[in-house]
Amino acid sequence: MTIYAALSGAILMAGIVMMVFAVRRAPEQPRTRSGRSIPQRWATVTRRTKTTILVGLILGVVAAAVSGIVILVVVVPAAVIGLPLLLGKPDTRERDLLSALESWTRSLSSAAETGSFTLREVITITRGSAPPILRVGVDRLNQRISGSWSNAAALRQFATEMNSAHVDEVVIYLIQAAEYNAGGLTKALDGVAEMLADEVKLHLDTAIEREKPRRSLITMTGIITVVLAGIILFSHTGQIGLYRTPLGEVILTIILAVFVLLLIWAKAQARRKPDARIILTADPSRVGES
Repeated sequence: MTIYAALSGAILMAGIVMMVFAVRRAPEQPRTRSGRSIPQRWATVTRRTKTTILVGLILGVVAAAVSGIVILVVVVPAAVIGLPLLLGKPDTRERDLLSALESWTRSLSSAAETGSFTLREVITITRGSAPPILRVGVDRLNQRISGSWSNAAALRQFATEMNSAHVDEVVIYLIQAAEYNAGGLTKALDGVAEMLADEVKLHLDTAIEREKPRRSLITMTGIITVVLAGIILFSHTGQIGLYRTPLGEVILTIILAVFVLLLIWAKAQARRKPDARIILTADPSRVGES
């Protein structure tokens, strides 16, 4: 029985590791953290996550005690922690950023429409109305262009900090627009805003299409959960008693592992890869100035 339990645990843990690597977001910049103990790492976990983990462990122990299926000690906590990651709504940051860029660009265009302001002055005037997702970046941009930075260098550094291909597109237009007269600046900004509006619509349409398979997976997961609950409740009956044996636990683990791999594959297929950056680095002679 020890061999079977170990095999079951190994299969399930392999699935969990794959799940973590599949759904976690890569950090925007590499971070070097070393020498931290497990208690120190636990202290950095949010209270909500800690509660989820503890609830999952308690439910796993209870399920294993009621059913006699030892592997549930691992399966239930993994489900409580992992399913929200695999079935949760996709990240909307890119779409939110596009909408914010469109709104901010239209504000720039409205301010420039008077014909009496340069791009530098327009950014200063509109920075207070920048959407929250852009607020910090725009404030830094304003500080730089109000100081010793050139328009092009400040805009490139803004693009580097935002780390988005869409911001790169806007910055390229703004760098060109900085050389225009008042009328040309307004026209260029309007063109950028229209381009962003089209991008937002495309993202919305894509999100609607991707929501359909996600709902199907949620339904499938609900069915699997009901079946697993039935196995736990009726595990002492002759028909379900197989899953209390070492062989039955291995079979159950394989079934659940295959389902988890299906969810991981679906999550990977639905993930939108970020567009390649256009502006790779800021002006080296200006990086680090503020």
